[in-house]
Amino acid sequence: MYDRNRFAKFLIYLFTAFWAAYLILIGVTLPIAFEKGFPTMEPYDMLNACLPGFLFIDFLLRFLFPTPVQQIKPYLLLPIKKQQLINV
Repeated sequence: MYDRNRFAKFLIYLFTAFWAAYLILIGVTLPIAFEKGFPTMEPYDMLNACLPGFLFIDFLLRFLFPTPVQQIKPYLLLPIKKQQLINV
């Protein structure tokens, strides 16, 4: 069915192009913003200085607020139907 649906292919290619455009835009504008905001530091030094903080915040958010999939995952190994787990 995927091979026959031209509209779905078109949407996939369109959203991939948008995603690539956003990455290029961020890659071009972020160093300019860092140069204006912190003129004494190189942009990659500033990014590397902030990266451990971003990773720590990401870890806390993932640890403190687990998604429902993470809560159900251990129970999927039990001999219980998946639909019954989801209903509970």
